[in-house]
Amino acid sequence: MEQKLKDSGIPWIGIIPEHWEILRNKNVLVELKEVVGEDTSFPLLSLSLSGVKLRDLDGGGKFPAEFTTYKKVQPHNLVFCLFDMDETPRTIGLSKHRGMITGAYNVYKVCSEIVTPDWVYYFYLSIDQQKALKPYYSGLRKVVKPETFTKIHLPVPPLAEQEAIAAYLDKKCGEIDELIEVEQQMISELEAYRQSVITEAVTHGLDSDMAQKQSSIRGVDKIPTNWSEVNLLKAIYLRARLGWRGLKAEEYVDEGFPFLSAFNIVNNQLIWKNLNFINKQRYDESPEIKLSLHDILIVKDGAGIGKCARVEDMPLGESTVNSSLGVITVSVKLYYSYLFYFFLSSPFQDNVLFLKNGMGVPHLTQENLKSVRIPLPPVEEQKAIAEYLDAKCTEIDGLIKVKQEKIETLKQYRQSLIFEAVTGKTLITNNA
Repeated sequence: MEQKLKDSGIPWIGIIPEHWEILRNKNVLVELKEVVGEDTSFPLLSLSLSGVKLRDLDGGGKFPAEFTTYKKVQPHNLVFCLFDMDETPRTIGLSKHRGMITGAYNVYKVCSEIVTPDWVYYFYLSIDQQKALKPYYSGLRKVVKPETFTKIHLPVPPLAEQEAIAAYLDKKCGEIDELIEVEQQMISELEAYRQSVITEAVTHGLDSDMAQKQSSIRGVDKIPTNWSEVNLLKAIYLRARLGWRGLKAEEYVDEGFPFLSAFNIVNNQLIWKNLNFINKQRYDESPEIKLSLHDILIVKDGAGIGKCARVEDMPLGESTVNSSLGVITVSVKLYYSYLFYFFLSSPFQDNVLFLKNGMGVPHLTQENLKSVRIPLPPVEEQKAIAEYLDAKCTEIDGLIKVKQEKIETLKQYRQSLIFEAVTGKTLITNNA
């Protein structure tokens, strides 16, 4: 059956079915501003990519001293994050829970005689995925002000059609999410396999028939008999800056010396993009942390401690690091790539996890690295292990990339499916 269409008057939507209405948010939504006050019976909620979720107060993270200004949320309420719009991972959530959420968010109920919560949710989910609210941002924090939000238009089909579209999307998106979950599980398994391959190689070598001896290294039961052990700090030169004598962001220059940070380490590789640059005077203040080829960078502060990368090239010339990174140069006893892979292995990362769990703001310092011992194969064997792991990890990473690309394709398909449905491009009936 062919349906008649009309121009919606909304540029990013285009045409919609002729019998649909165009209304404003103020016609279909009622803002709820009631706070919990001293009532402690409300569970804590959060807005995430996967929706409005219950949050465990004992699960870690930062919490306010009190929750008196948090807003009440009931099942079927809509939660909007209308600030930091480009950065927030999710703008809209539909709550299935009774609870409370930070007062920075906007909470709404729907006018049930006009719209269903599921319809509004899916419509704004399609907006969220396209960042279609960008024309309504204002200020440095890219806020959609309440008075602006109330004037935003949305298409409104008859209630029965809204329900049919939401049921169709529940079914289709559920099927897609199951496929995505399967791919994500496969990625997790590949990542665990890569971790085991790395750990086995840097602790037991490449020859499974090699005789083994007891090890005194935490997390390593045995090592090959021809290997030795060494305290990490006796085999490396570690240096870092605690600060940069009051260096401020205003001092960054458009052209100068790259100033790497923890954000430039992605998947244990250096990414030479989104860099800050400092001038020569600042660069020369700390010659000890000027980078050289085959240095290793390791994140030494905060939640990302333990992430590391090799300096395989310096495409932008001489470079340095900010205070979040430690710079490591290996001694003649060590091959830099072997040490890099040991840093990725389970024994070292378990040490890092211990530090994370034992501190409010974790740090890797000379002091807490004093007790770290590492296996020490002959240098030629270290090189062979590193070459083997380079090839093996490249193979595994290739498989992971295929899975990630499939997930991205599925997400794009889901996005298209939602958009086509909530704008009437796909004809959906109660029998769909």
